[in-house]
Amino acid sequence: MCNATGHLLIISAFQRIRASTLAPLNYLQLVLAVAFSVLFFAAIPDRVTSVGMVLITLSGIAVAMAAVQRHG
Repeated sequence: MCNATGHLLIISAFQRIRASTLAPLNYLQLVLAVAFSVLFFAAIPDRVTSVGMVLITLSGIAVAMAAVQRHG
């Protein structure tokens, strides 16, 4: 039920706001997923997973910065 509600809220947000505005918030999902897995399951990400998360986050930041520079 919570998953469906979350998806409906995401769909609603994308209907109301440009995707480029919401894209950086998607990276918050990554941070929260790791935090919840550590807190509730004591599952600490391994090195490969951590490197992947850093690469994904840095890519998102680079895309967001490029969009800001493009649009002034």
